[in-house]
Amino acid sequence: MVATDYDSRRKDILRVVIELYLETAHPVSSETLLERYNFDCSSATIRNVLKDLENKGYLTHPHTSAGRVPTDRGYRFYVTELMERVELSHEEKKTLKQFFMYHFDRRIDVFESASHILSQFTHYAGIASHRKSNDVYYCGLSFLLEQPEFRNLEEIRSIFRTVEEDRLIDLMRREMDDAIEVVIGKECNCAEVSNCSLVVCECKDAHGELAKIALLGPRRMAYRRVIPMMSYMADLIAGEI
Repeated sequence: MVATDYDSRRKDILRVVIELYLETAHPVSSETLLERYNFDCSSATIRNVLKDLENKGYLTHPHTSAGRVPTDRGYRFYVTELMERVELSHEEKKTLKQFFMYHFDRRIDVFESASHILSQFTHYAGIASHRKSNDVYYCGLSFLLEQPEFRNLEEIRSIFRTVEEDRLIDLMRREMDDAIEVVIGKECNCAEVSNCSLVVCECKDAHGELAKIALLGPRRMAYRRVIPMMSYMADLIAGEI
């Protein structure tokens, strides 16, 4: 029973640390957790849990800060196990559909349209890759400049070159076990985008043509918002809505 309580507390604290870091981009300290959340435990307990999570590889801390930030392993556990699945609001669905139909009525490629709309809504870079051809569409790369993780000019240049040289396409075109997959940091197997995450969605239009659309952003990506948005866009592409 004690182990179960401790495991539950550890998961709660990890989830809160990650979601707070996603929101603020600032390392999260035990003091911040106590100030903002009503944990039924002492500050010493929270510090011990944070230390344990760091020892197990879920968190790390910058040398210049006493706070913690998620590692790739922490993000992976969050996306797979801890993240609450949310639905888009009625207004969000309505707005996405209006933008999609605007492009559709003008006979703009539906996959490119979807990638562009998702990029505009999320402020991440959008990518579309057609299954039957080598056509690749990119948009919104400049949005990455808004992210505090990418203030280093040489790093952002490397990311841009990686995208423009189609080095992420093999990753996008690999077989997927799920309709939407999240590839985090070093899972991309590309050093230049090791500080990024790539969310890939497999789509099929009303005529049966297959393609993949993706969003590239920082590891500190708003996964809870991005994943349902991409799922809804896939339904729009398929003509199911």
